[in-house]
Amino acid sequence: MTPSTRHRPTHARRGALIPLVAVSLLVVLAGVALVLDHLWLGGARVELQSAAEAAALQGVKCLVNDESLRHPVVEESQLEKVREAAADLASQNLVVGNRVELDASPEGDVRVGVLVYDEASGTDRFLETNRRPTTVVVRPQLSRARRNPVALFLSGITGQAFGDVSVVAEATADNRVCGLRPLDGTTIPALPIAIQAADPRGKRKDTWHEQIVKGCGADRYGWDAERARVTDEGDGIPEIVLRGADEEKDVAGTNVRWLDIGSGCDTDKLIRQVRNGWSADDLQAHGVELVFGSRSLDVPARACQHQDAWRSLDNVIGECRVCLLYVDLEQPRRGRPHQVRCVVPIAGRVLRVDRDKKNRPVIVFQPGVLATRTAVLASECGVAKQDVVRNAYLYKLSLTQ
Repeated sequence: MTPSTRHRPTHARRGALIPLVAVSLLVVLAGVALVLDHLWLGGARVELQSAAEAAALQGVKCLVNDESLRHPVVEESQLEKVREAAADLASQNLVVGNRVELDASPEGDVRVGVLVYDEASGTDRFLETNRRPTTVVVRPQLSRARRNPVALFLSGITGQAFGDVSVVAEATADNRVCGLRPLDGTTIPALPIAIQAADPRGKRKDTWHEQIVKGCGADRYGWDAERARVTDEGDGIPEIVLRGADEEKDVAGTNVRWLDIGSGCDTDKLIRQVRNGWSADDLQAHGVELVFGSRSLDVPARACQHQDAWRSLDNVIGECRVCLLYVDLEQPRRGRPHQVRCVVPIAGRVLRVDRDKKNRPVIVFQPGVLATRTAVLASECGVAKQDVVRNAYLYKLSLTQ
């Protein structure tokens, strides 16, 4: 073998590898850039989704108020407040370092309507309307069309300088309520009283059906939510006058009962429930939840109670609380609580606690609208949604998309 053969130069082979290495590096860098861009857009989508959900929930909160008891059709001024509330909350969130901006115009990113059950598909679908709306849909986007796209990494390699991200969030105030259940560490915001639902004989006119449902109740007072005070002028929502008793001899003509929900109708325990509501311990005899409709809810109750219990209602004036409507099951036995059947939960507030000419307790009670997480919806009870009558007073806020 000659010397020239033994020492062949290798610089030619090195020169051929350099372009291959450069191309490989470009491919790797492009792959890394694509991965980073994908992760970056994914992170932006998660942040935008969180902002949209918060905005939708804030918007639907503005729909759940006493105004729905006055006017079934929501005026444009109220819808504008809903859209602005959603947009304001969205703007407090950052997505990849930029504030989220929603178009709050009527044809913009915030839509208001209801969920309509579609029997064919077995699902709810959104219908935009201003008649008793309970759902807010928010559709924010970061896009080149909006001039707020997401900037990407290594645009020189991928050829893409910006990316578009859009999401949809839907929040609903659902009033297909079939029960009540306290959450861990919380109580049901209820008063331990029940109001007579109706008189099966049709003779009494001081029942909830006559005074509130039929609108025969007087409208002498109002609740000023901004100033948190009772006014001496009507506000478009009728009241019902509840008449109780301190002694057994005065129970005739009463239309309100103190309920024994884990209290034994003990005065001190009832006062505690007026102050704090019903706890899980109070509901142990009922399986830690109250369910209506699917089974009867028969509860011991009293028409008369110590004056201290009646006076305790004065401490919750203006607070919107859950109450129950009842029908009598049997005539009360002297000195003992009798059973009533609680048929449906409602919500409202005590406006006045007074005494009549015979020194018997008189409570002026006005219906109200309450959104509470302690409400149990039909979907949570295994009850078909179409089988539950919508509750005009109780709602539960939740994300539905």
